[in-house]
Amino acid sequence: MPKKYVLAFWLLISTASCALPPGFEEELYCPPGMCLKSRFPAPREGMTGARSMFYECCDEGSGNTRRPRSWGERVDMSVKRDLVDNGWHLEQCTSNVDGRCGGGNWSHVVLMTRVDSALGRMIGAMND
Repeated sequence: MPKKYVLAFWLLISTASCALPPGFEEELYCPPGMCLKSRFPAPREGMTGARSMFYECCDEGSGNTRRPRSWGERVDMSVKRDLVDNGWHLEQCTSNVDGRCGGGNWSHVVLMTRVDSALGRMIGAMND
């Protein structure tokens, strides 16, 4: 495969999830009956993206998850009022039950980190 295609593919993957500028995701809200939990184990070195990508809302009874809704100072205050008026909240999960809201399988994170590292080494070798 030509170098330019490998480089283009790696750049596409490495920049696909960019962080939002400050003021858009300071607060992450979950619907009633769900709590906020981290999707990935700490530390998340080298991982970038919108804050909401790293958290999910979890139902401690069933383990079902969904994306949180975000609010920040650059977002209209009516959005926050609507969330709070409908029972959305900032509560974090406290359960440590594996496979439910406190645990989970993060093997996909390890795999993507390895793929990214391997692509970086390939590109470095091509430039030598």
